[in-house]
Amino acid sequence: MIQQRGRHLRTWMINRYYVTTRFDKEISLTLLFSLSQKIESDNSLQTAASS
Repeated sequence: MIQQRGRHLRTWMINRYYVTTRFDKEISLTLLFSLSQKIESDNSLQTAASS
């Protein structure tokens, strides 16, 4: 009984780990994307100002 519970807990922890890392990756990708968008818009503003 305890063994089965331990296995269930381990499975739950593994699933939770994968869900968390996938979630973290999505957040990081979103942040990276918005950051690169911001940099691009800043660059286009600078080129417009300099020209």
